[in-house]
Amino acid sequence: MEAIPLRFRQRIIELYDQGLQTRQIAEMLGTCHSGTRRIRQYLRERGTLEPAKPRGGYDSGLTEPLRRQLRALVSADPGATRQELRDRLNVSVDVPHGGSLAEEVGAGAKKKSLHAAEQDRPDVHARRQAWHDQLKNVPVEKLVFLDESGARTNMTRLYGRAPVGQRVVSKVPHGH
Repeated sequence: MEAIPLRFRQRIIELYDQGLQTRQIAEMLGTCHSGTRRIRQYLRERGTLEPAKPRGGYDSGLTEPLRRQLRALVSADPGATRQELRDRLNVSVDVPHGGSLAEEVGAGAKKKSLHAAEQDRPDVHARRQAWHDQLKNVPVEKLVFLDESGARTNMTRLYGRAPVGQRVVSKVPHGH
């Protein structure tokens, strides 16, 4: 929420100085009664109508080179935790609750789409490509689909980081 403009605050005080009541000023300017009253209270307490410093948010202290380095780290290892990212950056940055270093550079935590790590092996890739080529000639009516949702890969992190609007894809080990 933005601060009330200084000129508008000054106008409210001018109307008070003319002897108008809070309710009259609020109705005249189309503001709420409590907000109008708080402008005068603010002037009495602080002695100025200048808006206070904006509140909220935090500054992690990351410089632009560190932000670029962080983006590269997140791209290389989307499953890294905030602590792992801080360790790799070799900086100590206080991250308050609800915030994270990765979110600061536009990469929030998301659920991963897991793919078998074996897909990266050249022999497996070649066999998969051959299977896909062969599958093009099979009529859809002949296909049978199996639900393997019960398969588990224990000890795999299910969340990672990716730029906003992109999916996190990570590899999982094969075996027991």
